[in-house]
Amino acid sequence: MILPDDFVRRMKNLLAGEYDAYERSLAAAPVRAVKVNTDKISVENFVHNCPFALRPSGFSADCFIVADDAKIGRTPFHHGGAIYVQEPGAMLPVIAAALKGGETVLDLCAAPGGKTVQAAGKARLVIANDVDYARAKILAGNVERMGLRNAAVCSARPEKLSRQFAGCFDVVIVDAPCSGEGMFRKESAALSHWSEANVRGCAARQREILQSADQMLKEGGKLVYSTCTFSTEENEEIVAYLVNQMGYELCAPDAAVLPYSRSGVEIGGLNALNMRRVYPHDGVGEGQFFAVLRKTDAPQKRLWPTFRPKRADNVSLYRRFCEQNLTTVPPAVQFGDVFALPADNFDPASFLSTGVRMGTIEFSRFVPAHNLFSAMWRDVMRSEDVDLVRAERYLRGEEIEGGGSGWVAVTYLGVPLGGGKASGGVIKNHYPKGLRNK
Repeated sequence: MILPDDFVRRMKNLLAGEYDAYERSLAAAPVRAVKVNTDKISVENFVHNCPFALRPSGFSADCFIVADDAKIGRTPFHHGGAIYVQEPGAMLPVIAAALKGGETVLDLCAAPGGKTVQAAGKARLVIANDVDYARAKILAGNVERMGLRNAAVCSARPEKLSRQFAGCFDVVIVDAPCSGEGMFRKESAALSHWSEANVRGCAARQREILQSADQMLKEGGKLVYSTCTFSTEENEEIVAYLVNQMGYELCAPDAAVLPYSRSGVEIGGLNALNMRRVYPHDGVGEGQFFAVLRKTDAPQKRLWPTFRPKRADNVSLYRRFCEQNLTTVPPAVQFGDVFALPADNFDPASFLSTGVRMGTIEFSRFVPAHNLFSAMWRDVMRSEDVDLVRAERYLRGEEIEGGGSGWVAVTYLGVPLGGGKASGGVIKNHYPKGLRNK
């Protein structure tokens, strides 16, 4: 790996005697981790049945380091949303924020979704946004796979969102687009695009994004700022800008992250201990910077936008399906497809996905969506828990043996894989074709 001369000079200034160790670390394989979705499987059950080697992360009981060559994506655990694959250092910012539970959270630059998944475990509601529509679709797919019932996904420019959701959020996460210096050994494109001009351009864009983020945060709310780069222009200088020009207070991160990160660069009299860095040669993961700040004032809070869609739980086809196949009739709305919303006054037309996509009405019948089984499998009256052989066949799109009659949630060790239609001793496969193993 050939590093640009200007980058080498900057890193030597940052790291001094550690630079050689940093440069050697770039030849090592990137570090990968999995976060266990404890809504779908216990940590103990996953560890006991996991087909690849695990090493505890140390900073979170539900996070494990895995080998770079582990074949994770084809496993039932991954398909069923029991695990989320993520760079371990990228998990630290949300841990640092120490969510208490019940918050309304905006993940402003969310794709592919790791921080959304983390936040959804405690938050009342998470709105996950990515301005890039293609990336937002990947984000929506991960939200569906993980079975998140309290999340909505959109693709909008931050300034547009700020007009719609001014003063609405308890927590705003900004994992800002950056020069990607911490990803050089993982993503060659980050290295090829690097320049000092790009660093300056990223810093300017980060300030623009934070102006919009600020408008959406409640007074006293938390701003979680992170990047995967090393430049002080995009890190500590941004924090100084938030404190000195936007009236934020720099907070101490949760103590759990301290052994796995180091103090930031001292700047402007700010407490460097409260700005955290991770370098590849630290052995935690790739490069990362993060800080948690508190907003000391806010614009006048606006009410959430309201709408009046057609109530689907009063639609006879939907109600009949639920009464025949589910243990409950979830409150839902019809807006094209039928959605069980994550909160009141949500307009599905504004989002790629919102809450749980229950299904659609086609030719005078209700057809359940895959999302119903990934998120609400516990409410399905009939389930078929399969062994590994049948799970692998199901994930290839094959029919499998199974008893009963009607719609069935197919599970592996209790983890929902998807749905099927049982009849005559077999279960017809309804796992989406685009998700199947080849």
